[in-house]
Amino acid sequence: MPIGDIAGELLGGALRAVGSVIVEVVLEIAIRGPGYLICRQFKSDIDPDGGWVVVVGVMFWVILGVIGYVSYSYLWTQLAMDRCLDSGGAFNDQTHACTRDQGQ
Repeated sequence: MPIGDIAGELLGGALRAVGSVIVEVVLEIAIRGPGYLICRQFKSDIDPDGGWVVVVGVMFWVILGVIGYVSYSYLWTQLAMDRCLDSGGAFNDQTHACTRDQGQ
């Protein structure tokens, strides 16, 4: 067996091991962790490896993402409105655009 094949097999095995550790850590800590903490508030004998824990963990991140997006959009609009009004313009709420009176 040539050295290149041996090195390729070793590198492939090492990358698979690292990948499985990363997936396991993400699944355990990021998804099952919050899911277990939330489920435990409603049922004290919840199985940490159960399906409900995973579903609740995924829903936690989905809800957190939606809240983050809505907050970002709202704050971005408020900052645009503030910049517009500070520059002497008028902010149109329907189009989210700054208009300036050219007649002055």
